[in-house]
Amino acid sequence: MVIDNGIKEAREKKMMTQNDLAKRMGVDVNVIKDWEENNTMISLKDVRRLTKYLDATSDQLLLGCTKPPIDLSGLTEDQIEEIFSLFITNLKKLNRHHRKINMKTNRSTVRDFGSKVYYIRVRLLGISQEELSYKLNISRTSVQSYERSSEVDSVNQIISLSKLSKVSTDYLIFNDCSLQLSSYELDNERYSILKQLVQFYVKYNTIHN
Repeated sequence: MVIDNGIKEAREKKMMTQNDLAKRMGVDVNVIKDWEENNTMISLKDVRRLTKYLDATSDQLLLGCTKPPIDLSGLTEDQIEEIFSLFITNLKKLNRHHRKINMKTNRSTVRDFGSKVYYIRVRLLGISQEELSYKLNISRTSVQSYERSSEVDSVNQIISLSKLSKVSTDYLIFNDCSLQLSSYELDNERYSILKQLVQFYVKYNTIHN
């Protein structure tokens, strides 16, 4: 998969040369060059290290996002569903019975990669394992494996799931990251509108809770 990564931009923003970054990472400078030119797929371990050294989000590094993800931790489940319905035109509204059965997908129980995949599939997308496997072009067995895993080692699948669901790659990569909306492919106007909507919801929830 060819990705529009922002590693070079993040490095230059930190005023670091490729040699500087290579030394910090403990790798040959050619490795840095290959990452920046998409000649070699970077590992999730190295993505985590780069976010630290370059003070960047994984969305910026893997997707080339120039705007930070939008934090949704202060929103209710219904508000989150409303936000995501603005992007995912085929979002299935879960009926009350289905939502009640799957209350274990509430964000308070979501910590590791597997539970996040399950939460995304059931609460945000409202689709079956078969449907998710089709959309990600992987087997249903792989989806089942993801939902049982504490983490995944495939950058490609992280990117694919992020693009499909609109959640940030940071949310998928870091267990301690709260739910975030990715800014990938959001123009400035839509990004601004969404940020204002989220801020309104947060303020409303603060006043009424």
